Amino acid sequence: MFTLLTSGCAELTWQSPFDVGGAAVTGQHPQARVSNPDDIELLQPSQRSGIKVLSVVTGDSCQTRMDQPAASNQQALQFLREDAARFGAQAIIDHQCYQLPKTADSQCYTQVSCFGKAVLLTD
Repeated sequence: MFTLLTSGCAELTWQSPFDVGGAAVTGQHPQARVSNPDDIELLQPSQRSGIKVLSVVTGDSCQTRMDQPAASNQQALQFLREDAARFGAQAIIDHQCYQLPKTADSQCYTQVSCFGKAVLLTD
């Protein structure tokens, strides 16, 4: 018989950072503010001066059923922006996206994965 203990979990609550209207991010960067993902810029290499790197961020798009739309760069980039927003980022640098092949153990029919660095602009 397998018993699962969940003591202490009853007090945990979660609220999306996008629902709180700019609440402060806790943790490593308490001075940062949660960003709106739609306001986060994807910077080109020539625009990289005056930045402070906050974290590496990722975003994935996955088509889990055949009747769904195919995975897309656009959706993966939106999820990348949402991940960066959790750190209070103003922009993302060094972003790249890859279409991943379907493998025998993959849960996705099609999959796009993006990653980059969430940054604050210091200039």
